[in-house]
Amino acid sequence: MKKIIVVDDYKDFADVVREYIESKTKQKCIAFYDSVEALKNINNEKDIDVLVTDYQMPKMDGFELAKEVIRKFPNMKIVIWSGHGRITLEEIKRKHNLGDEIKVLKLAYLLPESFNL
Repeated sequence: MKKIIVVDDYKDFADVVREYIESKTKQKCIAFYDSVEALKNINNEKDIDVLVTDYQMPKMDGFELAKEVIRKFPNMKIVIWSGHGRITLEEIKRKHNLGDEIKVLKLAYLLPESFNL
């Protein structure tokens, strides 16, 4: 069974996203509220298929988290979203030298099709 990890420093929002994804995909979904803690858990798991993460978080932002995850799990699907509009996610993606393996979405576009499950 596929497992999806959701990471957002706003606990209530992470829980809502987790519930939404579970209801739309019927996949097991686990929420983390700290990107560093999420990375520790991802490194110890073997059956995670998708990482869904907020961009802007303390300690480690979503792109830094994505880079670390891709280094160890190059086939993992990653979706990064943001509700902030100051800079586009595509600009941030270029800044971090991330390729097409990472989808970047504005919050309004966080849809089940985004996960390609």
